[in-house]
Parts: sequence; C-alpha cells; structure tokens
Amino acid sequence: MSQNIKFDYVIVGAGSAGCTLARRLLDGSNATVCLVEAGKKDHNPLIHIPFGVALLSRFTAINWNYNTQPQPHLNNRCLFWPRGKVMGGSSSVNAMCYIRGDRQDYDDWAEAFSMGSYPTEQAPTQLHKKPAPEITDAINELSHQQNPAMSWSYADVLPVFKHSEHNAQLGTTFTTEYHGSEGLLGVTTLNHTDPLSQSFLAAAQTAGLPHNPDFNGHSRYGVGEYQATHRDGQRCSAAKGYIEPVLQHPRLTVLTETTVLRVLFDEQTASGVLVHNKHGEQEIRADQEVILSGGAINSPQLLMLSGVGPKDELAEHNIPCILDLPGVGKNLQDHLDVIIQMKTKQAVGYALLPRVLPKFVKGAWHYLTGKKGLFSSNVAETGGFTFSRHGSALRPDLQFHFIPAILLEHGRKTAFDYGFGLHVCHLYPKSRGSIRLASSDPFAAPLIDPNYLSEKDDLEALIDGVRWAFKIFAQPEFAKYLALPLEPSSQNIDDAAIADFIRAKAETVYHPVATCKMGPKKDPLAVVDSDLCVHGMRRLRVVDASVMPTVVGGNTNAPTIMIAEQVARVILTKHAAIGS
Repeated sequence: MSQNIKFDYVIVGAGSAGCTLARRLLDGSNATVCLVEAGKKDHNPLIHIPFGVALLSRFTAINWNYNTQPQPHLNNRCLFWPRGKVMGGSSSVNAMCYIRGDRQDYDDWAEAFSMGSYPTEQAPTQLHKKPAPEITDAINELSHQQNPAMSWSYADVLPVFKHSEHNAQLGTTFTTEYHGSEGLLGVTTLNHTDPLSQSFLAAAQTAGLPHNPDFNGHSRYGVGEYQATHRDGQRCSAAKGYIEPVLQHPRLTVLTETTVLRVLFDEQTASGVLVHNKHGEQEIRADQEVILSGGAINSPQLLMLSGVGPKDELAEHNIPCILDLPGVGKNLQDHLDVIIQMKTKQAVGYALLPRVLPKFVKGAWHYLTGKKGLFSSNVAETGGFTFSRHGSALRPDLQFHFIPAILLEHGRKTAFDYGFGLHVCHLYPKSRGSIRLASSDPFAAPLIDPNYLSEKDDLEALIDGVRWAFKIFAQPEFAKYLALPLEPSSQNIDDAAIADFIRAKAETVYHPVATCKMGPKKDPLAVVDSDLCVHGMRRLRVVDASVMPTVVGGNTNAPTIMIAEQVARVILTKHAAIGS
C-alpha cells in the first residue's frame, strides 16, 4: 500500500462513476485522490476486445457473481446478477450500448426538488488558507443555502452528457445539438454488424416500427444500430477513458484488490475508510470527502456496514447505528428482460460451431491488423424501442437488443445451435425491491431482492413485448434463414402461456439502480440530497447508479457517468471555495 494514507478525497469503487469522478477531481483542482477498487486491474484482454463480452460472464475473478433471493413471481428462481469487480466496474464487462434514456426521465428527477439549477458558471470565492473544520462546515452549509443544489432536468444534464462524450460520428447523423466530440468517453457506431442484425432492422420496420438513426436524439422510438462505448475498435470503459491516461499522476493513488470494510466517522462526519488487502487492515483518511461509488448493491451495503441505514435492520446484525436512515437499500429497481430465441438450419450468426469457423478466423485477422471486423462487434449490434399498453411512442417503455446468436445463462454456457434472439426489456417497472445485509461480515454478499413482477403492470408490459418479438420474427425477412422457435417452443400461444414463459425464463438485463435514492429530506426513502450528499451526514456522498430515484428508460452506464460528471462540478466549486 502507498505510504500516503491521507488524501483530500477517497473514492470507493473504480467503476463508471468512480473513475469519472477521480479524473475530473484531478483535472479541476490540486486535490489528492485515492481510488479504491475491490477488484483487479483490467488486464484480461477480453475486456478490451468488444466481442469478448460474449465470454466475460465466465470469468468469475472479475465479477461479483451475485445471486438474488428466490423470486416469488418468477417460479421462486434465484437469478444470477453479474456485476463488474475490476477496474472500470461494470463498464468493463457490459455490452457497451450507449443509451441515455428519455428526456422525461430527468425532468421527473428534477420535479422531486422545488429549486432552480445549480449555478455552474458562478466563479467561486478563493480563500488563501485552509480554514478549520468547523469553518469549513459552516461554509458548506452557507454555500448550500445560497446555491440550493443542481438541477437534474434534461435541459441541465444534456450539456453534461455532451461534455463526457467523444462521438466519432459527430457531424454526420449525430449532431452537436445532442452530441459532443471533446469528452473522454469514446462513443461510435460499430464498424461491423452481422447480416442477421440487418435482417432484424428490416423485419422490425416491416412490422411497423420506424427506423431511428439516433436513440439519443429527439426520440428513442424505433429501431436502428446502437452506438457503443468504443474507441479505435476497442472497449472504452470508464477506466480506459478516464483513468488510464492519468495512472501515473502524482496526485492519484489507485488501490486495486482492496476491500473497504466500513466508512470511518467522527460523530456525524465521514473521516475516512477502513480497508483490507494483502497487507492487512489500514485506515485511509479523507480531509475533504469520502465518496461511495460502489453501485446499487455495494454502496448501500457499505453504508449499512458502517452504521448508516435502517436502525432495526442494523440491530439484527449488532451494528451500532450512527444514523437511522430508512431508505438505505430500499427502492431497488431493475430492468427485467426475456429473450425470444430462434434456431436456424443455416450456418448464420455467431454460433461457436465448425461451419462458421472460417468467419471467426477471418474476423480475428481483421481485428489483429486493423481493429475492425467481427471482433470489433459488441454482439448487441441493433435494437430499438417501442411501447406496451402502458407506454406510448412519445415515451417507449420497451427496449430490444437483437443478438445474432443463441444465448444460454448469460453466456455462461455454449449453445450448440445456429440461431438468433431478441431481448425484450421492460423499462419502467413499478415493482420495488431491496438490498439488505446478510450479516455484519463485509465479505458476505448482501441479500438482493428485486421483487420482480410484484406489480401486474410489469408482467402485462413484458407480455406485450413478447408479442412484438413474435410479430417481428414472423416477417418475410427471416424466412430465408429457415428458423424455428426455440424459446418459447411455439409462438402460437395465448397471454397466459406467455406469462408462464416469462416467469420461467426472465432474467436481469443488468441495470440495478435507486437503492440510495436522491430526494428532499422530507422523502422518507431519500438517502442523498440533489448534490448527492448523504442526508444527516457531513463530508459523505454517494455518486453512482444507486442515487437515481427512478430507473431511466434505457441502458444505465451513460447516465451513471453523467451523474459523476455533474457532481464533480459541484465538488470542485466547493473545493475551490474553501481554499483547498
């Protein structure tokens, strides 16, 4: 471990938010930053080769390998919940689809707060020497009263999305109205898509969905090719885009394979963290702030292990309660997803079978010589958005990810058939779950209960989504592949049979959020305010997907990076104001 065990900022978790925040604090101040990651360095080559996503779920060493509690509305199944345990977090193992969600998602967040936008352009007052802690706290409180937090409306977050983005297609379909080209997160249209993916687009349009060239533009409705978080034919994780260029920065310390056991407090003030790694246990102190960026599972778990959470639940594990905060771990939301799969008699797609071996050999050559071809694909090349009986074209509540291969158990098993599938995801679930402690042992996995399909509207929406998949696969475009239904085994079934299929086969699509939700103090489930400071605590923030009050209508990686970019501005303003 580094000899320096005292820093201005200690960030727990080097995932999408943690890497983004660490980089922006380095760039915008003279602060020292310690970034603590429980996982390993991102040396596995399959992380950086986009097509490697098809195999990453088999590598348990870079995955938290969580499982849910039995789900009563999914035949009491325990679902596999993979989360990245590696530099870059889940941005190093996800499918790289760059989606921001719907503009109304963010306006809904802002509606929870009756206050104006944070004055990001206001020049902070500079102080010549660092004040005493009690003066610092007074300045923080005064600053918060005078500048009552940032706004999370779409108008306010769109410039932040653009600021983070380095879009390689800017100036073509992708315009400066919605996209940026100067950011650190590489975003691009794929340079390779499989013919099956193009057939999906043709069939979906025949089925009545419009073509949409930019899901992050005016509307999400329709089908098209996904842009991905790639740069130069490789995955651009948060670690790759934000941290790799500054790994040798003198004010940055990155600790991998280091588990944070709990946050340290001086009364109601976070003062550091207690960590464990190969050197044993050690305290790392934070002069300015401790920032939790562990994600929707680990951040609430760490708060509760540290004595911040529902008092009764902490008492069950003999954890002294520092602050009774009932919302910690509550309000869990996730996108439930079901795959409609077809097998074909033709040797098509990305099946790992002898007849397509030449395709993979050719693809490997193209990738090695130019970072192009099959291995530059993220597999989830095309998809789109439509609506169920509970949504509309103005705010689609269903998302598709088309896969030119058969997928079994999140890719942990090999399918010995040629085929393709369509992920059908419900975007705005009403069901709410929770994260709870299993014990006071920091190394024990928490109890994850998404409570899927506890609200009937969620099941109805997925039934409508499955019918959309049946309609698309029935189009003439797919007839040439001589495809037959695989899962479900028949598409001539009623709603009750579709519901049975969903209960037997639905899985997470990896978007857990909202377990440390932002909201006003009067909200009994709110954990952080609109600046993401933990209610009732000083110098403690949560900055990751857990702070979303409601899940966005799409993939969650880009919004999580945006959250960190947005909060970095607030922290930097505060940092400058207290003269650090």
